[in-house]
Amino acid sequence: MEFVKANGAEYACEAVVTGIDSISMLMKCQAVADIETAFRQVTELTVAGEDKEVYGTYEHLSFESATVYGDGRVMVTMHIKSETELRFESLEQTQAEQDEVLAELLGGEV
Repeated sequence: MEFVKANGAEYACEAVVTGIDSISMLMKCQAVADIETAFRQVTELTVAGEDKEVYGTYEHLSFESATVYGDGRVMVTMHIKSETELRFESLEQTQAEQDEVLAELLGGEV
């Protein structure tokens, strides 16, 4: 058993699997809609073992999917953003801020 902590809530997981750009968590006794709502806004989380000692911290996450299996288990997959994705997001934010300033200066929309 492993434990994932995200946005102040702790979730017991049967398994936690990491890939190059993702982390997936397999949970029992959870409603898929509740888990999707809980993890949709998660941007970072920690993973601990049975002893509740944290052995992994993951940042720059975005929700990818929540899948319910026939036996009721739910698999949540989070995407780990790459450095390129983070730079692109920063550039988009900077561009949006510049557009807003230009619109104010020009008295209209750009």
